[in-house]
Amino acid sequence: FMKRTVGLSLGLGYLNEEYFKKMKDSGVDAVEISCASADYEKLDYRAIQQAADRTGIILWSFHYPFSPFDKLNLASLDENVRRASVAYLSELTRKASDIGIKRFVVHASGEPIAEENRAESLRVARESIAELAVVAKECGAVIAVEDLPRTCLGNCHGDILALIGDDPTLGVCFDSNHLTAERGEDFLAAVGHRLITVHISDFDFINERHWLPGEGKIDWTSMMQALDATGYDGVFLYELS
Repeated sequence: FMKRTVGLSLGLGYLNEEYFKKMKDSGVDAVEISCASADYEKLDYRAIQQAADRTGIILWSFHYPFSPFDKLNLASLDENVRRASVAYLSELTRKASDIGIKRFVVHASGEPIAEENRAESLRVARESIAELAVVAKECGAVIAVEDLPRTCLGNCHGDILALIGDDPTLGVCFDSNHLTAERGEDFLAAVGHRLITVHISDFDFINERHWLPGEGKIDWTSMMQALDATGYDGVFLYELS
């Protein structure tokens, strides 16, 4: 299989020089910033950049916060919530891009979404993500829309393709432990040409688990063949519980 740089998705307590050095010593060379929602206000972006520079860690991606759903939801049918969500994520985009991060992972919606509201929620989410894409472009960055589980928008390749359209500032984050409506291999075959980043973990095909590969039911030989077939040569980024 294609050799890739290995990365980890990490929260606030691990975004420091001491932990970055431990990562580097263990053969992990890249990081995604992904915090509990309340912790984004506590991020010291400059300190993270300095720690990365001193240790040689790549600041690969930034995972936007996505909860609580009543206040932060790009697919909210409450226009005030939707606008506030776009404004907040735009602010985070500017802060993180200032320290060199150019890939931003987004959840298109909260949950649950009633079937009768799905089409309208998809339209609203697409509008919100398009607005974020404008900000990302201004910052020299791209937005990666993540596949999601359960009733969330993005739980199949059709949703994802509808959300990203043909905008070159928009692409896909493939999460290997989210899909239950279709196989990850089939999802990659459909959207792999728009792949920007990945979240790698294993699960039981019932619900997301964020286990280490080999602890769940994914056929990793088949999955890696599908990933290689997309031509993706970016960071192999673990997102583990």
